[in-house]
Amino acid sequence: MYAIPPYEGLKDGLITLDIRATDLSGHTSYFRTAVHHDTTAPAVQVVVPGVEEVVNGKNAIAFLAHDDGFLSKVEYVDLNTGRRYPVENNSMVTTFVGTPEQPISKSMRFDFTDAAGNVTTMNSWQFIIDAKSDLPVATIQLPTDNEVITKDFVLTGVVLDDDGPSKVFYRIDQGAWQ
Repeated sequence: MYAIPPYEGLKDGLITLDIRATDLSGHTSYFRTAVHHDTTAPAVQVVVPGVEEVVNGKNAIAFLAHDDGFLSKVEYVDLNTGRRYPVENNSMVTTFVGTPEQPISKSMRFDFTDAAGNVTTMNSWQFIIDAKSDLPVATIQLPTDNEVITKDFVLTGVVLDDDGPSKVFYRIDQGAWQ
């Protein structure tokens, strides 16, 4: 077995290797092969949401990823747990954020890994995340504001949330939440 020392001057791309071996008897054999040298991480850009676009809740996020080799995997990384969620790897990488598995926040992170193991981390965003605009909206219709109530009454209202149904709690005069 013979190891060739690493050659620092190799450029990325196709490299041909020619090997000649000669034994003590003077017999020589030749072998030729090619390898793809890749030290460059994938180039990645966000295409959706757009720059300065305001987002909240569940949103699609799309990336264009280019690599001279092969993009082998894309992962959403939950920084709170360290858990990695695989993202489908297509010509345009698209997934949803703002879900329980992939929360939307300024600290969310995506890792793009090529076949050679080079990684590009996306964790800086040019869109605006406005979590306050994603809060549920609650309105009380009856009784009306400042209405004087002298007997039993029915509380009527509406709760709206684009994230779907959840739980509603209420309390009266600083009482316990029910």
